[in-house]
Amino acid sequence: MPIDVDSVLGAELAERQGSWSATDVILYHLGLGAGVPHTDPAELAYTFEGQLKVLPSFGVIPASPMLFDMLKLPGMDVDLSKLLHGEQEMELYGPLPVNGVVGTSARIRNIVDKGKAALVVLETVTRDARSDLPLVVNQFSAFIRGEGGFGDCDGDGDGARSASPLPAPPARQPDLEIDCRTLPNRRCCIASPVT
Repeated sequence: MPIDVDSVLGAELAERQGSWSATDVILYHLGLGAGVPHTDPAELAYTFEGQLKVLPSFGVIPASPMLFDMLKLPGMDVDLSKLLHGEQEMELYGPLPVNGVVGTSARIRNIVDKGKAALVVLETVTRDARSDLPLVVNQFSAFIRGEGGFGDCDGDGDGARSASPLPAPPARQPDLEIDCRTLPNRRCCIASPVT
């Protein structure tokens, strides 16, 4: 069944409350491979509570459940086997707290007709529950095969607005390449939930 663009575009999702602790942050970091070698002071900043810093990518964790909520919207009846994570954009408003209590709101920012597919752009805003100040804004783009062909959503001829375009990569060799082996047990750590 195709996406009902008229009912899905601009739809706002119910806000989700969440929290995390230093333990959640450390488990996330360990899942990404932080802490190796365990004697490196720079690595300890991501695995030791006494001086803990939060990696910016942790900002997607409180927003991720909104992707599942998006799929429950009326008019968003899609075949999950045809859904791919298309693009990801994140804007941080400062360092993320080690312990957080947050609220995350979301809306369908855009739907782009890609011909034989659609790109659904979900924008989330995660705010500190105490101050109501934004911590991080995420844009998740879901590429859904077989859902295109509905035409331009806003009438300007560009197929609607996608996530911000990326700059072209420089025409030179990379500054640095790192080859790291991923241990099989990493997936056990990275799945730590934000409650």
